[in-house]
Amino acid sequence: MLRLARGSDTPAAATTQTRPRAGAPHPRPRSAVQGAGGQRLAVGPCAPSSLESRDINIFLFTTQIKYRLLTPSSDRALKLEVTFCVRGAVSPLLANIFLHLAFDGWMRQTHPAVPFERYADDIVAHCKSEKQAQQVLESIRRRLHRCRLEVHPVKTRIVYCKDDHRRDGFPHEQFDFLGYTFRARRSKTRWGTCFINFTPAVSREAATRMRQEMRRWRLQLRSDLAITDLARMWNPVLCGWIQYYGRFYKSALCPVFRHFNDLLVRWAMRKYKRLRRHRRRAKHWLGGIARREPGMFAHWSALGLRPAAG
Repeated sequence: MLRLARGSDTPAAATTQTRPRAGAPHPRPRSAVQGAGGQRLAVGPCAPSSLESRDINIFLFTTQIKYRLLTPSSDRALKLEVTFCVRGAVSPLLANIFLHLAFDGWMRQTHPAVPFERYADDIVAHCKSEKQAQQVLESIRRRLHRCRLEVHPVKTRIVYCKDDHRRDGFPHEQFDFLGYTFRARRSKTRWGTCFINFTPAVSREAATRMRQEMRRWRLQLRSDLAITDLARMWNPVLCGWIQYYGRFYKSALCPVFRHFNDLLVRWAMRKYKRLRRHRRRAKHWLGGIARREPGMFAHWSALGLRPAAG
């Protein structure tokens, strides 16, 4: 996916995601590493019950990486063939190794004036105009085609970075990258003046995943625990979310952590008999604890989302 500014001298960005080229023949399961002694390690869908066969199976993909390496114990070359696996833990590592050689070095040499960022197979390239964006995108397509890859037809697009200085219209004016949504947002200067800026904030998908994870904790059912136990159990996770997603436009996290406060209210209504069927009373009770101990939960102090005390 390519993100670029249209008709502007200010750098924008372009994003692209690679995938194996359609129509390439699906390889038969074969050895991934073959040594001088003839021993082979196969890569296929599941591990065998016996280790004596020296076969390890995972799902195969159509793109392969081949190197010529020298083993430390021998001067003879070791042929190494790496095959991508679908949704495997090693897939991002293999993508980094391959694209570091096939894309990063080529991009710096072919387009030295175009800065870019890449994480695994997600790439953002910054261009100054729509014309330059089209040229860079076509050049990337040709390069990936030579490497038996292709850009994703849906996720690859040119995005216009709209703000106060770039007010034209364009079909795509936002994109997601690493859990953030980049789009035009209202910002404020140090002097209190509001303006429109193209800036990142937590994406809708990332916020949904955080709320789903909170519901999986089922903390409203843990009436056997004290509130300090809940804080000790979940504060490390809450701190991690705030430190990552709260680096830009922190206020976008408020709906997520208000949901966590609602779960705490439901926990209090279940734990204490005098609070049952009294949601407002339970919320005021929780607000009193937040006023006395504002640092008990990470979002109470970092985001200022303390329940209201009665």
